[in-house]
Amino acid sequence: MAAARSIGRHGERDAGLIWICYSHALRVSELIAMKWESVSFTTGKLLVDRRYSGGLAEHEMSLEDIEVLRALAALPKYSDYIFCSERGKAMRVRVVHTIIARAGRVAGLGHAVNSQMLRDSRGLALVNEGLKSSEIQAFFGNKRTQKVAAYRACSQQLKEGTGRLVDTELSTSFAEDFPIDHDKIDRSITLVIPASTCNLGPGLDTLGLALSLYTRITVWLLKKNYAAVPRVVLRGVMADRSEASDQGDLIYTMLTKLWKSTPRDASRLRVLVHSDIPLGSGLGGTGTVVLGALWASHVLRDFIPTRAKILAEATALEHHPESLAPSLMGNLMICGMADGETVLTEQIQWPQQWHTIVLTPSYRLTTPKARAVLPKQVKLADAIFNIQRTSLVVAAIQNQNESTMKLALEDRLHEHYRVRLVPELSEIRAVLAKEPVIGCVLSGAGSSVLVIVNHKKKKAVLSRLKQWIALDKKALTLLDLAVDPTGLREIDSE
Repeated sequence: MAAARSIGRHGERDAGLIWICYSHALRVSELIAMKWESVSFTTGKLLVDRRYSGGLAEHEMSLEDIEVLRALAALPKYSDYIFCSERGKAMRVRVVHTIIARAGRVAGLGHAVNSQMLRDSRGLALVNEGLKSSEIQAFFGNKRTQKVAAYRACSQQLKEGTGRLVDTELSTSFAEDFPIDHDKIDRSITLVIPASTCNLGPGLDTLGLALSLYTRITVWLLKKNYAAVPRVVLRGVMADRSEASDQGDLIYTMLTKLWKSTPRDASRLRVLVHSDIPLGSGLGGTGTVVLGALWASHVLRDFIPTRAKILAEATALEHHPESLAPSLMGNLMICGMADGETVLTEQIQWPQQWHTIVLTPSYRLTTPKARAVLPKQVKLADAIFNIQRTSLVVAAIQNQNESTMKLALEDRLHEHYRVRLVPELSEIRAVLAKEPVIGCVLSGAGSSVLVIVNHKKKKAVLSRLKQWIALDKKALTLLDLAVDPTGLREIDSE
């Protein structure tokens, strides 16, 4: 922190950034999203929006936290973000990465410092302080226990003098499933891409929203074609709900086409996908893989990818920008096509107090099947109805108007026809008829159902849904999710 204060025009901000990142074990995406409204000096509480656990976590602030944040609060404010640029915008991921690395160099550390090291250091500190695994897991916002186990093992090794800090993001999630010796790797990239839900009732092929359910894809370019190393490995829910070979062939075929001008390089590619997004559920699972593969192919060929270019290429393959754009860019995206080729997008921030619940059946519903039940022509009155409602949905989100949103989610173009394929939609609406929800709509083309609820009412709604699922023995997966504001990102930048 002292090194950060000694350099640049924003030393106090950069020092505070490093401390808060460490103290609360924040991912960079969580750090740059923090606003002053999340800080309460009166109660000593800090609200952290955990990206992968699907909700807000309330952290106690230490005296050091309060001192650092009060010092930052005394500086001239450019925006509502705690850590922002001079233009008042949220800081970019790569800028934060640069600030931390630069401070490490000035401090004379013998290796490149990154945000994951700060996070890992905090994990080791909590282990050494004697916290239970469940407490550390909750503090970090992790769904799985592997990282806590890795911290405990690393702590023990360090005490014995045999250990070193490891990149747990890679070692615990991927290495066991996909062992590759480091001396075989030329370069690699790891990406995280959020799921998406689209349509939001009346906004057919127009509206899309990013959700905190993720695909992680790592692409390695090996030094040569090692035949013993499998080309594609698929893990997670996506593998459980589909043939892994089919999805793997899709990924690798796509990459080989993109690299067709350099077939030797294509033969050196290896891909690992770990996805929590079930296929055929209306949550954009295939789109996340497409986006990840396209982005990785650009980076590994030393091209600079832009989100506009990646979206255009992905849309040419998948034809549904309203599903792809949120996963790529985050938040709510309004999409359209111009000249049959150009993708038009506008982004709107989703109200922080509106939470999302997704219920996913066990069966898969393909987009062609869901599209086949729609009529080729619609009544003019129905088209006008949906145009009006879609416009009202956008305005209600922009103005955070809950009353308007409740009335605007009606649809006459697709849900009426698709309900025969997803009978759970009518059942869930009946269950929630007297509950305080903002709305209940089909997620994409199905088979999932999306429920929108104010965070103050979420606990009661979740309780009612869990009770109904248990009593009626419904084969439904209940997902308590948040809206992802960032979209696709590189893990090694976080």
